[in-house]
Amino acid sequence: MRHETNKGYYINEVSSQEIVEIYDTRILIEISLVPDIMCNLNGKELKRLEKTLEEFKQAVDQEDYYKKTFRNFKKQLQIICKMLKST
Repeated sequence: MRHETNKGYYINEVSSQEIVEIYDTRILIEISLVPDIMCNLNGKELKRLEKTLEEFKQAVDQEDYYKKTFRNFKKQLQIICKMLKST
């Protein structure tokens, strides 16, 4: 971020390589959480996650990658992670 007097604040450009690195890092972090999550799922949580995953697969098949189901899938993983932390 940079500031230009009498003009305001601006976000610096991000290269495509930096974007790829950010997503690669996110993937590594999120994948590393999966084994602990899966070991601690109960039946209800597993069914909810399976349903959301199926919705995501359908979205991918329809080439609608950013459909609500992707956000919902990530939200389900976040909820489960929070539950694991509290136990």
